[in-house]
Amino acid sequence: MNDTSSENPTSGLMATSGASPAIQALQRIKDLVFQAAAEFGEIESPETAHEENIAKVNALLQERFHLLRDHRGSGDEQTIQDEIVQYAGDKKILEIYWADAEKEYTSQIETVLQRLCDQLTPAMGSAVVKRSLQKLPTEKLKHYLPDNLLISNDGAATELETVP
Repeated sequence: MNDTSSENPTSGLMATSGASPAIQALQRIKDLVFQAAAEFGEIESPETAHEENIAKVNALLQERFHLLRDHRGSGDEQTIQDEIVQYAGDKKILEIYWADAEKEYTSQIETVLQRLCDQLTPAMGSAVVKRSLQKLPTEKLKHYLPDNLLISNDGAATELETVP
């Protein structure tokens, strides 16, 4: 885990200067959000990667077509034509894998979000999480708990139908 205190010189002071647990929790939450934002920023969108790759292949194709025109009768024509066919195939493959790239991007984003949520819950502390959950109406609470559990008013766990 990267230390974000270098980005915020007060983060270390707040945690070590006897700050209240609430301030310490908020600082930890802020650090986790900054870290997740940095991870999110490092994920290249499929559009960007696709456009860059297509531009590279198009440039190579254009270069080979110029070579083909410039080297007529030189004996290199077959090699250049083979390269053109190869680059055209590469371009087609990029188009085919476009959907896979979008799925991978979505998966990476979901992973960052899930990791952030997994880290935020303990950073907030059980008392804060419990108070927040207790404020939710029962019909909404079931969407925040595992599918097979719901805490009833008497504190006993009861089985729920699987939430779609």
